[in-house]
Amino acid sequence: MGYLTSGNVIVDAMGSINITGNIIPAVWYRTITKENEKPYLLAIVILADIVYWYRPSEVRDQGTGHILGWKKKFSEDILRQSYQYYADLFGESKKTVKTAMDRLEKLQVIRREFRTVSYGEGLVCNNVMYVELKPDMLYRLTFPEEMPAMDGADDSCAGVSDDKMGGSLPAKSDTPMEIFDEEAAAVVRRIFQSVLAGETIASIAKALRAEKIPIPSEHWKRTGEPVRAAKYTDPYAWSATTIGYILKRPEYTGRKVLGKTVCENYKTKSSRKTAPEEQYIFEGAIPAIVDVETWQTVQKIRETVRRAPKRQNAPNRLTGLLYCADCGSKLTHRYNLVQGKWIEDAFICSGYRHLIHDCTMHHIPTAKIEAAILAVIQRVSWYVRHNEKEFTERVREASDQNQEKTVKECKQKINKAQKAAQRAGRACEKAVRGQRHGQDSFNGFCKVVIRYAAINAWRDRNRRRQREISFDKYIVKSMLFRLCVKVA
Repeated sequence: MGYLTSGNVIVDAMGSINITGNIIPAVWYRTITKENEKPYLLAIVILADIVYWYRPSEVRDQGTGHILGWKKKFSEDILRQSYQYYADLFGESKKTVKTAMDRLEKLQVIRREFRTVSYGEGLVCNNVMYVELKPDMLYRLTFPEEMPAMDGADDSCAGVSDDKMGGSLPAKSDTPMEIFDEEAAAVVRRIFQSVLAGETIASIAKALRAEKIPIPSEHWKRTGEPVRAAKYTDPYAWSATTIGYILKRPEYTGRKVLGKTVCENYKTKSSRKTAPEEQYIFEGAIPAIVDVETWQTVQKIRETVRRAPKRQNAPNRLTGLLYCADCGSKLTHRYNLVQGKWIEDAFICSGYRHLIHDCTMHHIPTAKIEAAILAVIQRVSWYVRHNEKEFTERVREASDQNQEKTVKECKQKINKAQKAAQRAGRACEKAVRGQRHGQDSFNGFCKVVIRYAAINAWRDRNRRRQREISFDKYIVKSMLFRLCVKVA
């Protein structure tokens, strides 16, 4: 038995594409018009977007597929929007958006309300726009042949049955009906409880990895959700960074945080992270996984700095100079000073017990390392005393090679600096042209100039620092040579 077909390949193909979003009835082109009786397209698309936000979403049981209820798409009592939102969405100016919404309000299909919203900690926003949809007038605009003439009266659709209105509306519920992943929520609760129990971030990550619990990216990949970080080698490689990011998210307490970033320049698309007082926080907008008290306690625990006892002596002189021959990681100095005596004084590989590449410990006592270094110094000093001419030639050749390498690096830096200067010049010229033609702001021009001035200052500081380091290296080499001769 064949499948159903319309006889047209394109129509059959379109039948398999599920398109959702804003709906525009054709009759709106006759009922929503300008003063010249022509369709008001901007007002129509704005109304379609408002209707989309007010249309309820179904909540179904995953096992039976039965409808459990309806939920709204926004968190407050009525929809909050702004002129700027529609200006960016439809590529119009705020003035034209306001004029279109004035027309919709004149048709009594929407009502605008401006409120003063307080977000706590003294942050108050004035003139925040809320848009209320009028279902009765929307029905009049959508089905004008079934309604009496629209004379501007405020009478509602009393004579219209529930069948024509599409059924009765569900009862209002104050609790948000959101469906979330209970498996992922259980992992989040476990992480918070582990921190409260006194476990470290590293031990939590190690336990999750040992139990083969997938990382967030792998979990969303298995459930078919979009994944931000799609490239990873180990699906169970929990890291301290991932767990720390989970622990500091306020959304797990039921808060909906909006406005975490803000676009500073619509041309360059540059954005920055906002301060807490600039964000919009809605309490109880989403289901809570952990309670507020638990979340705050975890934040206090993480803010508490736990340091080892301070050094009673200066750091070891070999710290930062030794590297592992197997993995290339630095050797870190491990010590325990008890009552003025060194219980343990050794270097170990920093790649030991690493999350990705695990190297061996390489426990090397500091005394053995210093003895090996002293033996090398003695051999070099003996060679210098018995082969002074050969040593001088070798030092001269090495110096010439270093000078050639330094000259080459300097030329490369000069070329990069010249190219950067040319780019800065072009950017300044572009900013000036944009200022002349009204395409850019004076603030943008100032930002460009300040940015490149900061880059040049940073480069000058690095050059001075490099010269100081070179002079220090020269002094250190001279003192080391004298020390070698003296020891030998």
